[in-house]
Amino acid sequence: MTERLDELDQRVKELRKAFDETFASPATLPERDWVELLLISFGAPRFAVPVSQLAGIEANRPIASLPAKRPGLIGLSAVHGGLVPVFDLGTLLGLPGRDGAPRWMALHHEQELLALAFDYLEGFLRVAARDVYPLESAPGVVHLTGQAIKVDSGLVYVVDIPSVVSAIRRGG
Repeated sequence: MTERLDELDQRVKELRKAFDETFASPATLPERDWVELLLISFGAPRFAVPVSQLAGIEANRPIASLPAKRPGLIGLSAVHGGLVPVFDLGTLLGLPGRDGAPRWMALHHEQELLALAFDYLEGFLRVAARDVYPLESAPGVVHLTGQAIKVDSGLVYVVDIPSVVSAIRRGG
C-alpha cells in the first residue's frame, strides 16, 4: 500500500510541475490565419471587401452629383469634416449602372480619403486565410478581383481595394 501511495505522490508532483511550467513559458498568440471580410452586393455576382483595406463604412450619406466624365465618379459627399469623392464600385467592377443613389460607402485612405459606393451590405465574414484562393481567370466583370471564397450560396469575389484605387488614379 505504501508503494502505491509513493507512486501516486510522485505522479502528483509530476503533474504539478507540468502545470507550473505551462505558466513559466511565455504566452504565444495564435497566428492570424483568418481574413475578415464585408460581404457586399449589387445583385449578382456577390463580392467581399477585406476589412483591413478600409478606413470605415458610411451609410445613407447625401451625395452631391458632379458633371464629371471620369469613369465611376458619382459625386462628392461630406465625410469626417471634408468633401470626399464618391465612386460607384459596381461601375468600376464593370457591372451595369444603377437607378438611384447607393446606400453604402466603403472608405479608403491611402494618399487621400475616397469613398466606394455600393448597394447592399450583407454582413461580416471571417474565413481562414487558406480558404481565400487566387482566381486563375475571372469573368470580365470582376477584373479588379484576384481572389475568391466559396460560401454556401456560391462563389464570392474578393475585391482588392488598392487595385480599384489604382484604376481610379489611372482614369478607368
